Parts: sequence; C-alpha cells; structure tokens
Amino acid sequence: KLRRCADSTETPMGKQSSANVFYDGLLAHLLIVPAWVLPPGLLFGSLGVAGAPLGFKGVVTTLCAGVALLQFPKKLRAGFCLLVLWMAVSSYKTYAILAAILASFLTFLVTRSGKIARNPWVFDYVSSRAKGFYSATALRGALDDIRPSKSFLGFHPHGCLCAGFTINGTFNPDFIRACKRVFFLCDPVLRHKNPG
Repeated sequence: KLRRCADSTETPMGKQSSANVFYDGLLAHLLIVPAWVLPPGLLFGSLGVAGAPLGFKGVVTTLCAGVALLQFPKKLRAGFCLLVLWMAVSSYKTYAILAAILASFLTFLVTRSGKIARNPWVFDYVSSRAKGFYSATALRGALDDIRPSKSFLGFHPHGCLCAGFTINGTFNPDFIRACKRVFFLCDPVLRHKNPG
C-alpha cells in the first residue's frame, strides 16, 4: 500500500512530511530493486544480442550457454563465456562482440572469489528510509525471544522480490540490533549456481 500524504512523520533526520518520507522510501527502493532485477535481464539480453547475428540458432545457442551458467559448476563458466565470445567474434559484428564482453563481465563479477566492498552510506540510507515507501512496516512477534545466536526466524509474507523480508529484516535497524549476526538458509542452487 502506498502511504497517504496527510500528516508528518518523525525520522532520523527530524520531522518530515509523509510525502517526503514516501519519496525517500521510493529513492531507497530505486537503489536496491534494480540490483535484483537488472543483472539477470542484462545477462540474458546480452547473450541474446551476442548470438543474434547468427540467426535463430545463434540466439538459442547463446541462451543455452546462459542456462548452462546457471546449472553447471562455476569452474566451467569460463568455457561457456569463451563459446559466446567465439560466436560473437565469428559474426564480425561489433554490437555482438560488445554484448558477449558484457555477458562475460557479469559472469566474472559473480564467479570471482573476492568480495565487493560494502558501502555503509547506502546501507544506512536504505535501512532508515526504505520503509517509508509502505503505509505500514513492523517487526512483530516474540521479539524478546530473539537471541544473538540459535534463533530461527521466518518472514511471511516475504513480499514481491522479498521486499517484506528486506525492509522488515535485512534493512531494519531494530532487527539487526536484536540478532547481532545473521546466517541465512539458502537453497544450494541459488547459493552456488546463481550467475546473477
């Protein structure tokens, strides 16, 4: 639900109108949601463009290489990227080569062993502002029973793109204070075979 713009709200930055709180929440979402939805589209879009000069069979082959990036071990990803690059180079089309390079770069970002440095400003901004986008957000339940270790927590409904979990859990300062350190149960395919 969208917040109605009738009154004012107390925020970490002082008193703000509901409209400002909503727009701050919208901006926070514009920072985090594209990070969830753009990489898969960019990956498969660039794979399709890389194979396009070779016709239908080229597009199908490069998209199958994208599916292979999801299903096969990480150590085989370089081979699939080389296949896509070879197909693009063999077409002699600059746009196909650039698309293949983009697909390879996106694959490299999630395959490499290093970590991308955190940006505390982004986390602080999103954790304090994202909930303003919704008419109500709450961390409810047996909050006094949350311990810094050996607590099993569930979020339902988690929402579209896991927004409920993200806003009420991951980016909720109260939740982070109560739990201290959180480990996630994650499906092995999502954890180890996800290219994006």
